[in-house]
Amino acid sequence: MDYSYSATTVLWSANRDHLLQTATLNFTADGDLLLQDIHGNPVWSTNTSGQSVAGITLTDSGNLVLFDHNNHPVWQSFDHPTDCLLPGQRLVEGMRLTPNTSATEWSASNLFYLTVLFDGLYAFAGSSPPQPYYHSYFDVENSKQKGKPYVSFTNRSLGSMLTLPPAVEISEQIGNTTVSFQFLRFESDGHLRLYEWKDDLQQWSLEDDVFKMDACGYPSVCGDYGVCSNGQCICPVASDTVSVRRRLRKDDDENDFSDLAGMPTRFDFKVLKVATQDFSNKLGQGGFGSVFEGLLHNERVAVKCLDRADSGRKEFLAEVQTIGSLHHINLVRLIGFCAEKSYRLLVFEYMPRGSLDMWIYKRDNFVPLDWHTRRKIITDIARGLSYLHEDCRQRIAHLDIKPQNILLDENFNAKIADFGLAKMIDRGESHVMTRMRGTPGYMAPEWLTSQITEKVDVYSFGIVVMEIISGRKNLDYSQDESSVQLIILLQDKVKNDLLEDMIDRSSDDMHLHKEEVIETIKLAMWCLQSDKNRRPEMSTVVKVMEGERSVESNLDYNFFDLSPAITVDISNPPVVSVLSAPR
Repeated sequence: MDYSYSATTVLWSANRDHLLQTATLNFTADGDLLLQDIHGNPVWSTNTSGQSVAGITLTDSGNLVLFDHNNHPVWQSFDHPTDCLLPGQRLVEGMRLTPNTSATEWSASNLFYLTVLFDGLYAFAGSSPPQPYYHSYFDVENSKQKGKPYVSFTNRSLGSMLTLPPAVEISEQIGNTTVSFQFLRFESDGHLRLYEWKDDLQQWSLEDDVFKMDACGYPSVCGDYGVCSNGQCICPVASDTVSVRRRLRKDDDENDFSDLAGMPTRFDFKVLKVATQDFSNKLGQGGFGSVFEGLLHNERVAVKCLDRADSGRKEFLAEVQTIGSLHHINLVRLIGFCAEKSYRLLVFEYMPRGSLDMWIYKRDNFVPLDWHTRRKIITDIARGLSYLHEDCRQRIAHLDIKPQNILLDENFNAKIADFGLAKMIDRGESHVMTRMRGTPGYMAPEWLTSQITEKVDVYSFGIVVMEIISGRKNLDYSQDESSVQLIILLQDKVKNDLLEDMIDRSSDDMHLHKEEVIETIKLAMWCLQSDKNRRPEMSTVVKVMEGERSVESNLDYNFFDLSPAITVDISNPPVVSVLSAPR
């Protein structure tokens, strides 16, 4: 199906993965639209036999419709999108746009897809598992309670809407407002583009790139081994075979950090020294080192100088390879590293809004976050942990989930940082043995046994959720003695059916959404079960936040809080990992 202009453009196809040299399209007497090959074998149909189909039409908007005697649609191509959206067409939760493999190959690509989830429009890349590289959140309160979300392309805007009345629409204008023929196409490079017919030129014209992302935000823009910086593709520093061999002969110590396939970019120390203006703009002091703002190829970055760089040389290399291979929209991206003489530095993407603790703990000139933003942050953290725990080749336990290790971009999208204490767990292992580490107040009860699984992160996540909802620290010695520990206070409130008291009193918006907030408190309590086997998987937590399932009802409210009895020394970094993201 295409627009009938001199420049033919295919907008929808029924059998894109198995195109035929010769085919016949039949509209059968019992109401089925049937595509047959040269031998008369059926290869595709609308499967509408016996559904009282009375006729077929192609509407002015480009929708192929089979309708009944009441002119109600029985089947329509708008419900089965391929790679395009036409004016008036909706992309409903569960539908996908999948680009063609290339401009000349119409089969569906397995590299990208665009879909609608409960909270926004998402573009995913890859297949094992797919990871989001773009998202646009719906700015609609209580969307999962009002109806099934969708995006609609109409009047040169993408509107996020809900299926139950009253309809709520939030539109983003794209292109200009001149009325003309246009369509959106999700293309093989991962871009969503708006095209418009120009009568004077007698051709289709590219009007807008809807995602409006930096070129480096798109997956594989520079191939498998190229490095994208400031929209330009460059080769990794010192990646040629000759220079590697020269280093091998020159210095066995440097051999440990030779550039290998899959490694992030390696930077010379002098390059990072210039980029940070001799480490003059300190952003903060984090785990195992200090963080400085820098500028590389006109891109703001955070450069972390690790302390105790003399230890764990090979472990540092292994961790750079592992963490550098992690790509998820809710993990802070490792851009590169420096391992030169005694220097150990890490280069991360810059997160302009800093860490979560700056936004949830009350301070001077404090403006409390609304519930929509807090809920989005909670969901982002859950998605990042779900990826680490369940979607990587090895399970990765972060072991230090706390607000200081959750960073926020300019749109309050949350990303997990600081893998300085992270531990890899093989799929065949039920747990790992490790010495106690972490931050008092966020540590699960099983740390006493040193038998650790990724479920310690689930417990810490529950603590962070309660801090986000209550707007206070887990351990706050400025409170009355009975309220110093947030988790003990939670135990008291739930036993007296006073969970509403746990909601941040500085935010009227939080109390306007108290029913949903209380359900999220119950989710936090599920994560805080003292028996790790009763805590949910993080993928289950994501489903709860997305409204796909409910919280377990039979919960134990005797949460075990480790912090008063245990003092933990985390001054020395463990040899299994010395990585740490900016804080």
